[in-house]
Amino acid sequence: MPRAPHGRATSVAVVTVLLALLSLAAPGSALAKKKAGLPPVHVRGTVYTFDDQTPIAGASVRVAELPSRSTQTGPDGSYDLLVPDGTKLTPYADAAGHHRIYLQTYVSQGKDLERVNFQMPTDAAYNGLALILKAPRDSNDQLVDCAVVSTFSSVNVRDLSFNDFVAYGAHGVAGATAGASPALPNPVYFNESVIPDASRTVSSIDGGVVWPVVPAGVYRFTAHHPSTGFAPFRATCAPGRVVNANPPQGFYELRPGEKVDSSVAASLASVHFDLSGAQARLKARVKAREYVALSGVLRRGKKARANSRTKGYAPGKRTLSFPIGHRLAGERVTVKLTVEDGQGNVRTLTRKLRVPAP
Repeated sequence: MPRAPHGRATSVAVVTVLLALLSLAAPGSALAKKKAGLPPVHVRGTVYTFDDQTPIAGASVRVAELPSRSTQTGPDGSYDLLVPDGTKLTPYADAAGHHRIYLQTYVSQGKDLERVNFQMPTDAAYNGLALILKAPRDSNDQLVDCAVVSTFSSVNVRDLSFNDFVAYGAHGVAGATAGASPALPNPVYFNESVIPDASRTVSSIDGGVVWPVVPAGVYRFTAHHPSTGFAPFRATCAPGRVVNANPPQGFYELRPGEKVDSSVAASLASVHFDLSGAQARLKARVKAREYVALSGVLRRGKKARANSRTKGYAPGKRTLSFPIGHRLAGERVTVKLTVEDGQGNVRTLTRKLRVPAP
């Protein structure tokens, strides 16, 4: 590349410095945006055909909770989607000749989500599985309820690239069982031929498991095995959805010594009345050491007087504010806070106190 004359180079340097200073001061600058919120998180993975594990080019990947976010897969079936940090998200994919597939529900927590793959059945495979499972369908061949599928997958495939994952072969773990909360009827396990088999009571080496009829709602699915552990996952069900929490997500095998996160790292920092403004308010502050969402209700006796909720998930100090009407002056009230972390664990924090008299 040709070198610029010395005088021109100096002028360019001065202009560059001035532009940099102006960008720091500009309210719409990248720095200002970064300070205004957490940086976005990448969701990456591969979309491929369930039938033969062929990557799907040109598939659309979206997020149910973020309708404006979308991307398409490249020639190798890979995609890269940016999502806001601290957000609950349920990715889904569409591809010609395939049935739409939703994934489990995640919360972005300051780290990129890698190997978030889509295992998409062809329309023919979807129809065949629906017939075998006797899942009720409407006139458009869509499920009347929701179906949830996952795989008890070996720890050996957790960190593999897509090509290495395909080359690995059978990646299931036999002898596992699964349950759901809220409770659902017992699932159906896939046999070694990758066919749902209602006679099985535990997983085969294929590792597949399916709940063919799931009412709308948010569920937490857990796995059990006599000699190893598996991660749980959450699924958000709606009529017609097929949720496939497929490898290496969903029921992935834990490493030796690795444990499931089953607690919420948050505590009640303070509850106090703020009488400095035009309207008296009760403020409850929670200190969180992980990404949490916070909601609460203020009650007098059994009657709810006010509700409050924070936006999204975030660590640190989070505050809920409840307006206090004049009728509550001198009365005893109860503040009940519900703290949910990114894994779906819930903790309840309660405090009783008396509203100050005017």
